Amino acid sequence: MTRSRFIHAVLLFGAVNTLPAVVHAQRTVKIRGDARCSNCGVHLTRVFTIGGVDHPARLNQPNGAAINASGELILSHVSDLNRVFVFDSTGRFLRAIGRAGSGPGEFLLVRSLQIASGDTLLVFDNGGPRISAFDNTYKFVSSFPAILNSHDFVRTASGELVMNASIRTREAAGYPLHVLGASGLRRSFGTTNPRSGREASARLDRNLAAAGDGSLWAAHTTEYRIDHVDASGRVVETLVRDVDWFRPHASSFRIEADKPPAPRIRDIHVDEKGRLWILVLVADPDWKDALTTTGRIQGRTSLGYTTPDAYFDSIIEVVDPRTGELVASGRSPHAILFLLNKGMALSYREPDGVPYVDAWRLSVN
Repeated sequence: MTRSRFIHAVLLFGAVNTLPAVVHAQRTVKIRGDARCSNCGVHLTRVFTIGGVDHPARLNQPNGAAINASGELILSHVSDLNRVFVFDSTGRFLRAIGRAGSGPGEFLLVRSLQIASGDTLLVFDNGGPRISAFDNTYKFVSSFPAILNSHDFVRTASGELVMNASIRTREAAGYPLHVLGASGLRRSFGTTNPRSGREASARLDRNLAAAGDGSLWAAHTTEYRIDHVDASGRVVETLVRDVDWFRPHASSFRIEADKPPAPRIRDIHVDEKGRLWILVLVADPDWKDALTTTGRIQGRTSLGYTTPDAYFDSIIEVVDPRTGELVASGRSPHAILFLLNKGMALSYREPDGVPYVDAWRLSVN
């Protein structure tokens, strides 16, 4: 590896550490609290709205979002997967980054975004697949191989780049978490009971959040269960929540005419106080009204939904992982898609078919 490539590798991945392939959860903590608590709510205040028919970013449903230290919103969406869009803290459009291609600073299929230390923007391009790094002026720095169809990724405070994906190789099959190095996959971990196969793929999905001490949190999508993985890769504790509205399930999240959408953890975030924010999507009371026919596959009608805001509601909860206490909980009729830095969140809607992204300020009373 040349000196310049090594410097780029350290910037993107940090120092190389070895994570064990087998981990052991040391304790299970049951989250204590009542989601119906009347004086411990999560509140949403709309900060700005972007979108409209003639918006310069040609906005559609976001598939990636991040906020940097300056309060700028970086967004990717499904109608233009070759670029990333930047807005100021009031929602004013600033610029687009990238273009179609496989060269430096180009994208084929942008899928998700993260802000790392030093305001480094990391862009996961599923078309590579690769992750590209941009500095705080949005200048391209470097790119490295990633894992195809990864569900989420995070760069920890210790510099490890961890991706969540289902991989079918003999060494990685059944493990939800994978550490990347400059040359690709280095190690897989995250469970003591690796299960593979199509029926297990949804159970391998995790939403990831980095903690300040180099550890990370990995939330299971199909159950209210969140693993705390320390900087060495060991699962040191698991937070679980027992509530009637979120029972563990094995759903593949297929849209069905006679079944409401199963609850799913959509995103998690660690705030500056070390509290863990958990975003759960649940069925909207009028979820059936959002169903739409998208075509036929193998003689069967294929269903979709008009917009996330019509199909889902959101439940956002705040947990103190040091005590296992539920700090706050609140339900919103808006389908929140991302929990971001600076206490922000994003949702998406399409009134009369016109796309809008709403930015919200989250607060706890």
